[in-house]
Amino acid sequence: VRRVFGRSAVWCPQDPGVRASLPPGLDVTERDLPAVVDASGWHAIRAGAAEGEPIVGADLCDSDPIATLARLSDVDVRLRLGDGPPECPAPRVPPAWLGFPPAAVAPRPFHHQLDFYLHVPHPAAAETLSRPALEAAAAGCVVIMPERSAALYGDAAVYAEPSSVPEVIRRYAADQALFAEQSRRARAVVPRAHHPELFVGALMGVSATATAARSQPSRPTSWP
Repeated sequence: VRRVFGRSAVWCPQDPGVRASLPPGLDVTERDLPAVVDASGWHAIRAGAAEGEPIVGADLCDSDPIATLARLSDVDVRLRLGDGPPECPAPRVPPAWLGFPPAAVAPRPFHHQLDFYLHVPHPAAAETLSRPALEAAAAGCVVIMPERSAALYGDAAVYAEPSSVPEVIRRYAADQALFAEQSRRARAVVPRAHHPELFVGALMGVSATATAARSQPSRPTSWP
């Protein structure tokens, strides 16, 4: 950036986790870049989980759910597989699970297949917000994630540690009213908390701050 534009870059972290992982000494914006989700368009009103086996899904591109999913029984597991480089092969999944390459199914039709969406952050991930999890919530899935994420996602998800996930799924699958209410909450909170206009407003704020900083007269480094 300095070579091409003659100025130092201003960094705008995408969430608190990324901000905390940045090395010291960078010029960083005061606010993080909002995570936005396009929740417009068609979506189903979820009156309860599917009849028969609950359908549980996850996106391996930003989650590490294999060990938690292996705890489940009597469920239909569907995955969006990771889209990593050839030197990072996809994890082995049981043959009974249904896996989709990312190019085979877009997020929206994938999420509309599911009753439950499981998000288990990678241990080494810096990010604290998951766009696929927010998109699943906006589609009306009951999203399950670790309790440490509650302050970030609020009503968009329900919270359980891995050992408790099977019980949470059984409880919500057996109670249509409970499932429908959580689905409604998720569909309500995500468009409000992650609207695309928030992203535009944040960019305009960063631009205005940078313009004001450039317009300030230079000051001497010492006074006579």
